[in-house]
Amino acid sequence: MLGLYRNIGEGTFSRYRNSIDTDPSLLPVITTHDGILGQEIVLNLFLRNGDINRYYTNISIIPYSTSGNDEISGLNGFGIKILRQTAQPSEAEWEGTDYGAYLSFPDIGDSLAGDISTYHSFWYRVEVPAGTPITNRSNTSLRISYTENVV
Repeated sequence: MLGLYRNIGEGTFSRYRNSIDTDPSLLPVITTHDGILGQEIVLNLFLRNGDINRYYTNISIIPYSTSGNDEISGLNGFGIKILRQTAQPSEAEWEGTDYGAYLSFPDIGDSLAGDISTYHSFWYRVEVPAGTPITNRSNTSLRISYTENVV
């Protein structure tokens, strides 16, 4: 199964989130905000295969709001952007990225072997407007789509 991971230091990775049981295509991203002045939180996340007997093709992710509210587009002050790169994006790179855009990833593994050692780096940025209550935001996820194949 594909999962989200974080680098917890010195090349050691920890599973960040599991998929939601009722919808395995959703990977929750929980952030804590002090929105009094408005805030941007940036996370470096990694996509990884956790099953040596599987490989994945046609992989993509897109931000998704589980609340039904528009918390992705940036139109009401809330917004999510994602970029696939190793280094932390500059402000100019973020400005050149559309809210809610999807990312594609290379295949992980192939028909000869499942690959559980590759971590595909990407960056997740969530923005909240000024005047937002201090809260843990748990209503945004990344919707992942892929083709799962048996080795």
